Amino acid sequence: MKTILIKKISIKCMIALSFVFALNSCEKEEGTAISEESGNFEATITDLNLSKTQIAVLKDNLVIPENSTVQQLEGTFLGRNINGLLIDDNFVASELFDQWLNADSNTEASKGSIMKNRVSFPANGKRTLKIGIVSQGFQSLNAVQLESAIESISRYNSLNMAKIQYTYRLGSASQLMQDQSLNQVIFNDTNNNFVGNPDGRAQFPVNGNPGFLLGLNNRTRNYTKKQNTVLIQHEMGHTLGLVHSDYLTRRSCDFNGTDVNPNLVEGIPNTINSGNHLNSIMRACGFFRYINFRGEDIVGLRNAYNGNF
Repeated sequence: MKTILIKKISIKCMIALSFVFALNSCEKEEGTAISEESGNFEATITDLNLSKTQIAVLKDNLVIPENSTVQQLEGTFLGRNINGLLIDDNFVASELFDQWLNADSNTEASKGSIMKNRVSFPANGKRTLKIGIVSQGFQSLNAVQLESAIESISRYNSLNMAKIQYTYRLGSASQLMQDQSLNQVIFNDTNNNFVGNPDGRAQFPVNGNPGFLLGLNNRTRNYTKKQNTVLIQHEMGHTLGLVHSDYLTRRSCDFNGTDVNPNLVEGIPNTINSGNHLNSIMRACGFFRYINFRGEDIVGLRNAYNGNF
């Protein structure tokens, strides 16, 4: 059974060189449930009506809904339960949103939750993150997307971050479903029910683990290798906890600014943390003009995962 989601989510693009943290909860609006059953993906998408407090919490954590109605996805993917909010290019897991809702931004404890929104690593040595890439069958990447995904992973490894490195495996969704060691999966969202209208959508880290889902809009099958590579690099940044480099203004999207509280953002040492910086693949929009990480991206990622911050 397949039902296509008709409601559009406007394109706004993706996240940058600062880290997010947290705050409150939501109520389901009565509405039509949209079911998707295909291969190993089963999900129901419903409209969700957020209160002013809930919208403020999302904005404080640099996730900016266009209005009070967003979408909630509940289902399973690769044998794992998936539950969260679909907002622009972000997938905010319900577990993470609950942490944001229950945090107190004026306490030291809430400052600790900033750390929980990053990827944890061992005191000694590196943590190896294993990415599954759907390369066969339903929701598989095509040849160009697959080359782009592998190139993106290689580019992250070439940064030689002190505490994080990547490995990957290829396979069908059913094959990857059997691998419980996966930390992340990259897939082509054939019907765009997870990704929606943006080019890609990724999940923030939860409880010290990288965001598990990184989906590509089906139209990116027609994008060039350069475009898909930078897109996946950008979305992988989200899964490590990076926010848009112009999060305070979103001027790369001709946005009129936000009421984001800058005190809720943890700046990475020795990087530009103005919230209005455009020379980054983590700018909110227009990052296809770049062919690789920019200088601030490199410094930011290395410093964020050097074991000292």
